[in-house]
Amino acid sequence: MNQNTLTLIGKPEHIHLLVNPNDQTIAICVCRDLNKDAIHIRYSSRDCEIYSKFLMERILKLSDRIQADKTYRITGYISENKKMITFRIDDAVCTELREPKRD
Repeated sequence: MNQNTLTLIGKPEHIHLLVNPNDQTIAICVCRDLNKDAIHIRYSSRDCEIYSKFLMERILKLSDRIQADKTYRITGYISENKKMITFRIDDAVCTELREPKRD
């Protein structure tokens, strides 16, 4: 995940990752560390790291288009209060380079 995404919601130290199977959406919500389900964010110079095996398993179950061995980019939509970003799984675009065709 790019730090710019989290900067839009105030570069939080803790977040919730939410999955809505009905809408096929993923949401990143700002939360306090007091919450037992809070995920602590580790920021590096350019990116941040979030590890969630559960999240990846849910995404793979929700969409036949998403493959575990590929990399994707998804455009998010920020809430009015700037405390949540929502992503539609169907908006995912594969970012892997393709092999050039040979004559």
